Amino acid sequence: KFNKFEENLNKKKYIELIKKNSIIILPYDASLYKYRTSGIFFESINFNKIIFVTNNTWFSSELKRFKLYELIINDWSKFNLDKKLSELHITKIEKKLNLMRKEYFKFHNQNNFVKILKNTCEQ
Repeated sequence: KFNKFEENLNKKKYIELIKKNSIIILPYDASLYKYRTSGIFFESINFNKIIFVTNNTWFSSELKRFKLYELIINDWSKFNLDKKLSELHITKIEKKLNLMRKEYFKFHNQNNFVKILKNTCEQ
């Protein structure tokens, strides 16, 4: 079952939806966002979700850093979720995503933010 929303969700409903779904699909259009990123990507990684993203985006560059090429979609018009899932080695994907999650938490945290900000101000 797919969840697609045309209206804004409050924070509680948004988190509930991410938690209850095992797969997140982000057909991200880079031309609309340019150099911005999306919180749902980080949140999906945080909650250990399998996440499919558009190639040639910031999302895909992040997945490539962790060798998660199989989650990058080149052509959404040819995307078939059932077929794609049958081709995945879920255990390997989960290990790579868990590593990514751990690395994200090492970097994306309050202490590191303060450290980076302090170093930037000192330069």
